[in-house]
Amino acid sequence: APQAMAPRGDAAARPDSPGARVTAAAALDALAGEPPAAQAPGLRRWLAAHAGHPREAEARTLYRIASRRAPVATLEHPGATCHAALALGGGRLLTAGRGGAFLWAGLDAAPRPLEAPGAPDVSRATATPDGRRVLLVSSVPAVRWLDLDSVEVVGRSGGAQETLKELNRAALTPDGRRAVVAFDHAAGVVGLELTTGPGARRPWTYPALPGPPSDVRDVAISPDGEVVVVARWTGNQGQVGHLDVHRGGDRERVVLPTQPLTIAFAPAGRLLLAHCRGPPATLERVSLEAWPPALQATIPPGGPALPGRGDAMAVSRHFVAVATSPSEPPHLLRVFDLEHATLRREVELAHACEALAWSEEGLLLARRGDASVDVWDLTDLK
Repeated sequence: APQAMAPRGDAAARPDSPGARVTAAAALDALAGEPPAAQAPGLRRWLAAHAGHPREAEARTLYRIASRRAPVATLEHPGATCHAALALGGGRLLTAGRGGAFLWAGLDAAPRPLEAPGAPDVSRATATPDGRRVLLVSSVPAVRWLDLDSVEVVGRSGGAQETLKELNRAALTPDGRRAVVAFDHAAGVVGLELTTGPGARRPWTYPALPGPPSDVRDVAISPDGEVVVVARWTGNQGQVGHLDVHRGGDRERVVLPTQPLTIAFAPAGRLLLAHCRGPPATLERVSLEAWPPALQATIPPGGPALPGRGDAMAVSRHFVAVATSPSEPPHLLRVFDLEHATLRREVELAHACEALAWSEEGLLLARRGDASVDVWDLTDLK
């Protein structure tokens, strides 16, 4: 942003003074000529600093146009590689990877390390819905969970899990009392108790199933915390298996037409979404209204209509976002309405997106294959 965005002297002391208004207007004119990559974050900061300015309505219009084409912010993870990005509510964000996990108090805040220097690199991270506890997974120790109110490690995995490598995915029950961790072919899926004392249950193991390495691809826990689903590959097909979150045990399996990359429950818990890699990529809906569950339909209806290879998926209260990589650039980010399965937004990405995460406010975090996380403003979707 140009230097004019930072009023100095008397103008800085009196934001409503003519000098401050002229300076802000000059900054807005300069931003209007910038490319979208600089325009969107610059306009966001301008609006935050100049509420009530005579040209505020004009600035908001420019911001809406720019934010449809470019991210409004880019978080640079302090480590060499970012493996996970989470939205924790209240404007707080988390990035994790090489160098550990870092907490961001906002889009313009400096990252704060969550662990002491020398902590193991983080390969995966997940948080409880209230954002107060986060689960970090690494090779050694395999699993540790942190309380973000006190910013301290409150537990670690034990026993044989300490030696396991190649963690795939992890999921937490909504109350933060149990975790389900998916390893590669070494041990399949393990359920861990994150509390001690009366009522604590013993860990359980869902053994690896026949098939190639990296058989288990993702795990998800239902909003009521009672059911865990496991997505796995068997050759060119995929399966989603249902387990009891407390005891394990295979309850039912649903066969998918291609290999699932990511699975997630819709908020009401009666619909499961599976993003399959393709090509062409598909977004499958599995109905849980009746038992046994059944493959319902694709999104959008009559699909597949997601060009290229599937990369990532994230589900919010009302929307599902998917990222795909066609055979030729650009990479695409698409947002569908959950209720009507209609396309609501499509943007072109400069980089392949390896993970997506929604914030409560409607921001969408898109992690690249490096140490950067682009933040897209989709709060205008209703």
